[in-house]
Amino acid sequence: MRLLVIKPSALGDVAHALQVVPYLKESGCCDQLGWVVDEVYVPLLQCCPQIDEIIPYPRTRWRRNWPVREMLSWAQALRSMQYDVTLDLQGLARSGVMTLAAGSRRRIGLQSAREGSRLCYNELVLDQARHAVDRYALACGSLSQSCPVPGNYLKVDKPEDLPAKLKTGEYLILHPYSQRIEKCWPWRNYSELVSKLPRETFVLVGTGEWFPCSGENVIDYRNQTDLNGLLQLIRGSKGMIGTDSGPLHIAAAFNKPVVGIYGASLPERTRPRGKQATYLWDDSFQHENASALHGPVVSAKAMSAISADRVAAAWRNLVTA
Repeated sequence: MRLLVIKPSALGDVAHALQVVPYLKESGCCDQLGWVVDEVYVPLLQCCPQIDEIIPYPRTRWRRNWPVREMLSWAQALRSMQYDVTLDLQGLARSGVMTLAAGSRRRIGLQSAREGSRLCYNELVLDQARHAVDRYALACGSLSQSCPVPGNYLKVDKPEDLPAKLKTGEYLILHPYSQRIEKCWPWRNYSELVSKLPRETFVLVGTGEWFPCSGENVIDYRNQTDLNGLLQLIRGSKGMIGTDSGPLHIAAAFNKPVVGIYGASLPERTRPRGKQATYLWDDSFQHENASALHGPVVSAKAMSAISADRVAAAWRNLVTA
């Protein structure tokens, strides 16, 4: 069976989905596995050896000018690949249209899908599991009548080109940024954290506003790396400390030790999943927002309540366990 997975974005969601996709090949659910992904995330999928065909989706370029002729040509090429089953893990209008364009006999989507995309499927998966990885596992299980147990991780090759200052396995990554400001840990805390772990060499990464974070044990690569560079740094690292963001979930998918700093999103839904992953969350703010049980807890206070001492202790406990 030829299976097409549609999961174009976002970075952290794609990393979550990749943790269950190897099950599809190992269980014999499919002989050929293709994946539609935003073209900027192609390097991440190249770390997953079970994917046979990566189909880039030029989202940024198309969003600017809507080149209808090129879009139709892309859809025709997708249909010509003749996938037997299409599994839409995105659940939005654009992924629903892609599902139809693929022309598969079976078109499977999540019951939680939005923007009318459910009209594009002929099978629905009741995805009641709260965590994203478990939801994707339920969808994959619909192909074999058994639910996979997440636990397969991305391939970690020896980094090909680390900066001269860095040695494999001897540095810890700090990722302080998020697309949502309420997910960010107060920036002053990072300098304090660095001072509390003086034996660690910290590599600061990410794209966002500059803030001071200095020390003899800090190397700053903020706003200097693309996804390829970030993947190289993660592969070579001893682990990561960061907010609920794509890079944190990539590190967990590589089975690196990670400490997630949570407060403005529910860890039940998006905590890092991995054998060496943990997170910190101040549950005293759980019900501050009336929709806390059904959506994000939008509160900067929840992040501020997590001290640098707690984060440093969590890292020490993780690496000595």
